[in-house]
Amino acid sequence: MDQRGPIMNDEKVLEAYRALSGLLRRKKLGEDLPELTPRGLGHSQEHMEDPHRVWEAVKAFAPDQGWICFQSDVAHFFDAGQRPPQGVILSAELCRADTPTSLHIRPHSLGGWGVHHLEKLLNGGEYWCETMEFLSVAHDVGKLRYEVFWQQDGEAGMVRRVARFCGLVPRKADREGAAL
Repeated sequence: MDQRGPIMNDEKVLEAYRALSGLLRRKKLGEDLPELTPRGLGHSQEHMEDPHRVWEAVKAFAPDQGWICFQSDVAHFFDAGQRPPQGVILSAELCRADTPTSLHIRPHSLGGWGVHHLEKLLNGGEYWCETMEFLSVAHDVGKLRYEVFWQQDGEAGMVRRVARFCGLVPRKADREGAAL
C-alpha cells in the first residue's frame, strides 16, 4: 500500500465495476455500465510512404464498412459496394463484418502513413474490453461503434489503451423517410 491506498488487481477492479453497475440499475439512474470482458488484442503496423500502397492495403483488407478522410471530405460506407473512389487518404478506420478485425490508417510521424491491423482475440486476457458507441455528425450515420481495450496500470489505474473501430450504425429514418 502506498499513500494513494491499496492498488486493486484486475479481478477487484472488475468486481467493483460490476457492483457499481448493479447499484446504478437498482437506483434507476440510467443504463447499466457497458459489460467488460477479458480479451487479447493482436496489433501489427506498417509504415507506408506511397499513397498507392495505402490504397492497396485497403483493397487487400476488403472492408465492409468504414470512414475515410480525404483532404476535402470524409466519406463513409455501409457496405463494400459503396466504398468511395480513390484519392489521397489522410486517415481512415475500416472493418469487416465477418471478423473481429479492423484497419486504421493514420499520418505517421516520419511522413507517410501508419497502417495498423487490429484484431480482437477471444483468448488472452491482458485487456478488459467494452463496446462503446459515439454519435456521428454525418446525416445518415447515427453512431460509430468501437471496442475499447482497457488495461490495469499500477500508477494510473485502469487506462484506455486502444479503441478498435468495429462498425457504423445507420441513423434511423422518420416516417417520411428523412434521417432523424
